[in-house]
Amino acid sequence: MLSIKRKSKEQCESSQAIKTRKTNLEEVVIEPEDFPEMPAGVIIKRRNNYEINCKISKEAFSYSGHKIQITTGVTDKEKELGIVANCKFCNRNLVYQGPSKGGTSNLIRHLKNSHAQDLEKIQALVAKDIKGEQTVMKSWITGQTGKTYNSNDPIQRKFTKSLLFCIAKDKLPFNVVNGTGFKNMIHTLDPGLHIPSRTTIQRNFKKECEKKAS
Repeated sequence: MLSIKRKSKEQCESSQAIKTRKTNLEEVVIEPEDFPEMPAGVIIKRRNNYEINCKISKEAFSYSGHKIQITTGVTDKEKELGIVANCKFCNRNLVYQGPSKGGTSNLIRHLKNSHAQDLEKIQALVAKDIKGEQTVMKSWITGQTGKTYNSNDPIQRKFTKSLLFCIAKDKLPFNVVNGTGFKNMIHTLDPGLHIPSRTTIQRNFKKECEKKAS
């Protein structure tokens, strides 16, 4: 694991090069033996509440910090070079992505080359979680979590009548019943309600008009 030396509060406050209050970064210094590739003038800063943005990589790596280059001059400047992650399987430190890219291909490549069996297990677990999330989201959007009322059910008949009145009164288009937001709203109120199709709504309006004309 990484050996970390933290600067004292007094040192951080007195340093002009490290602006922890503005960047919301907590400075950590990695020992040379832990990260020998790190050149002079480069430090590692740990960002508060930062998480690796790839589910697979998050399972296999722990976030160590952001790789920062310090350029000394009249005004010291900082430049992010990448992000450091520590492999949970072999304890190796890897740098991935430029600050604006967000990719973790370097981490995935390491898993494929060095921990193929572990990668397969992680991929299976992540796929299972994603499938579960998609099922929950689909149920939330469509509201189809149980049986729907049949067309002769008093509650369904009352809803259909109320829907026709709403469309006529507010001069809504017939295709309002096809809207995802509209369906979600209705199914939030009662998942068992069946929303008539646009064609059914038109047919019902025609019947009502014929009744009044006769």
